[in-house]
Formats: sequence, C-alpha cells, structure tokens
Amino acid sequence: MLSYNIYTVRPSYSQLDEGLQYVSSFRYNRGNSKLKAAYDHDVSLTASYGNLQLTCDYTYSRDAAMTWLDVLEAVPAIVSTEENHTFSSLYASVAYSPTPFRIWKPSWNVWMNKQWLTYGGLSYNRPQYGLQWKNIITLPKEWAVIVNASGNLKGNANTYMAYASMRVDVALQKVMKSWWLRAGVTNVCNAKEKGYSQYANVFTSHYVNNYNPVFYLTFSYSFNPSKSKYKGKTAGQSELNRM
Repeated sequence: MLSYNIYTVRPSYSQLDEGLQYVSSFRYNRGNSKLKAAYDHDVSLTASYGNLQLTCDYTYSRDAAMTWLDVLEAVPAIVSTEENHTFSSLYASVAYSPTPFRIWKPSWNVWMNKQWLTYGGLSYNRPQYGLQWKNIITLPKEWAVIVNASGNLKGNANTYMAYASMRVDVALQKVMKSWWLRAGVTNVCNAKEKGYSQYANVFTSHYVNNYNPVFYLTFSYSFNPSKSKYKGKTAGQSELNRM
C-alpha cells in the first residue's frame, strides 16, 4: 500500500516567547518569535508476503523546528533555542514472523533510519540501524516464557548522536482461567542510554543512569468476562493467551 500525507506543525506560544527561561545554573531556554509553521510531506509504502513485511517511510520536513544550542555572552552558560530548517529522512524496516513452530513463536524486525541533515556547518547524516527480537515459548499447563531483545548501532537522530546499546527483557507467564500471573526482569543487561549532541560552539554529553534492572510480579483478574454471541470459529485459546 502506498500513501502520501501532509502534516502541518505550528509553533506553540512557549516556542515563540523570546524571554530567557532558567533551567539550571548552566542552561537557559529562549523561544524564537520568527519560527514558521513546519510542513512534513510523508510518503509511506507497506508490503507483505507470507510472514514477511516491509515498511518504508520517506519524510521531507520543510521548515522543521530544530533545537540549537549556543553560548550565552553574559554568564558562563548555554542557551537552547529553535530554528527553522529543511531536511529529509528515510525509515525502513523488515519484519519476519514465522509460524511453523508449535511451542516457539519468534519474530524479528530489522530497521534503518537515515537522514540528510546539515546545519551550522556540521553534518548529522550517520544512519542508525537496529534490531528487535521477540520470543514466546509455550509450555504445558498454560505457562509461557517471554524473551525480548532490542538494540541499535551508533547513529544520528536529528542533531543527537546515540551510542550503540542493547536491552533484554525476560518474563514468565501463567494463565489460570480468569487469573493472570506474570513475573519478570526488565533490562537484564543493565543497558544505559548514552550519546551526545554537537553544535558549532557547544558539545553536550548525554547519559541516563536510571534504567536499572527491575524485578516485578503482577497478578490480574478478569471480573465477569463477557462471552461473545458469535457462533463461528475464532482463534484458539493458546493464540488468545499469547496476545
């Protein structure tokens, strides 16, 4: 399926306010009253064959509002503002979900994001590649093991440069009629979000340290589940539990 859409993004009042806003001792924000409305021309293509699905999305962003950092002259701090800039980007992904396995239901999604962006004499054109791998292993007596992994290589997203990272989540699930039991661990590998942004006069480093492994245990119960009056054939209970 091929589609074409145009989206209009108008600046908010805070983006137009040129008053200096305090964020911290080393950072301030300032709006830009000259910001214009942005127009995104989006062309999307989706195609599927069997268990294979392809998605491509090309976007031409005209007068997009981009964040730009510079140095304040009065105090030793940086100020962030937004400027209109035109650039284009391409996102593509290939997903594969085979179904011949009885107890193992895997799915893979490989994606790529490439932008053509040059601003302030700097280039932000490094493409980013990523992978998502989801697994559901069905066990006897309505037990299931869920293992999901995702990761990406180093690449640009707007003016931000993200470092390579990987994340793994594991869970054990049990279905007992109207009861659902789920126990698991998120971010098993203790992955951190790291990256940086580079501008003409400013370099900022980004490090998020609050993505620690989390153990969780949840119980859920469905009160008076409604029964469908449809008499035809529906998906099996195992498929419903998987969803």
